[in-house]
Amino acid sequence: MLHSDLATRPDQPVRPHHDGRSILNFVTSIAAHFGVRTGHAPLATHLPLTGVSTVVLVVADGLGHFPLKQHLRAGHLPHLEARVADGGALYSTMTSTFPSSTMTAMTTLHTGAAPAQHGWLGTSVFEGTTVLDILRQRDLLSGEAARLPPATGTVYRQLAAAGVTARAVTPASFEGTLLNDWYYDGATTVPYDDLTDLPDAVARAAAGGGPRYVIAYWPDFDTVSHDHGPYSRAAADAAHAFDAAFHALLGRLPDDGSVLTLLTADHGQSSTPAPLAVHLNAVPGLCDMLDGPPAGETQVRYLRVRPGAEDDVHAALRDHATVLPAAEAWAAGLFGGPPAQEAFLERTGDHVAIAYHGRQLLWPAPEHAPRVWAGTHGGWAAEQMVVPLVMVRP
Repeated sequence: MLHSDLATRPDQPVRPHHDGRSILNFVTSIAAHFGVRTGHAPLATHLPLTGVSTVVLVVADGLGHFPLKQHLRAGHLPHLEARVADGGALYSTMTSTFPSSTMTAMTTLHTGAAPAQHGWLGTSVFEGTTVLDILRQRDLLSGEAARLPPATGTVYRQLAAAGVTARAVTPASFEGTLLNDWYYDGATTVPYDDLTDLPDAVARAAAGGGPRYVIAYWPDFDTVSHDHGPYSRAAADAAHAFDAAFHALLGRLPDDGSVLTLLTADHGQSSTPAPLAVHLNAVPGLCDMLDGPPAGETQVRYLRVRPGAEDDVHAALRDHATVLPAAEAWAAGLFGGPPAQEAFLERTGDHVAIAYHGRQLLWPAPEHAPRVWAGTHGGWAAEQMVVPLVMVRP
């Protein structure tokens, strides 16, 4: 029932389609509807925006096309399944960013900028002589706090300048955090306590006159998938609960054609069985080939390779990952174009290691051993890169 022409297999490598089939183009089309230009191509898929004054975007973290399709087939999202089947919801797909990381993809959705422009090129990046954890805003080597804001402003600030009201519906636990302050600059946040509160929070955010853009973020599917796997019973329960909340949310919005509700994900998820986990610090000889710890995340590692050790690194990782020069990754457009700042080139090191499907590339933190996830994302497997686009207009 749910088809994607971007990929047919979950393990198929997929690069970001920034020319018209990615979340970058998606937010570009939404912004353009309100008169804001991001400088990028619009989404190739038609969004039914004629006559719409309010756009509501729901981002279900981690609920990519392949996990969503599996849970729909299993009957875990009966309300959404019925809407798609009877034509009440249109279904398409697009790609995430690369890396298919929450930090990278959500920053693109919030800024309307490619990773090459906003500079958040993964969960952690090289910054000078250290590795900086963007999520926690700290130096991973010293453990000290360190700030690295996105290099571009938010789309909400641009919308506000164009006379558009922007509202962000986010978990109450995120209120007052540095990330929330950066992400939603220019928007008013509407906190919610749990998933059952989400429909009313979205309805409150969408209420009012004039043009309005509402973005709602639900993180739980991603969290559960990391802990138990994206096709686990726990993930099925999370998907089922979300289906009920999304159905209730639609019922609380006006049905006069003035509201377009969109559902997508920042990325998908792949199962990563523990026996396939690769502890990079235990790969024979690898530590001696690297000029310090890697950056990136479990699916994509940025490496600083000692001069003359390039071939040895390829050989050491040939059973675990695709390794390519970082310059090649940039030239191929993986990050969405040339770097807006020369310093961004340094953030990805000189080599990029992309884990084979099902594997994760682990590195210990200074204070603890690495966690082995049951599910993860960040790489270029279709399961992680292809995300749904559900369009509902009463």
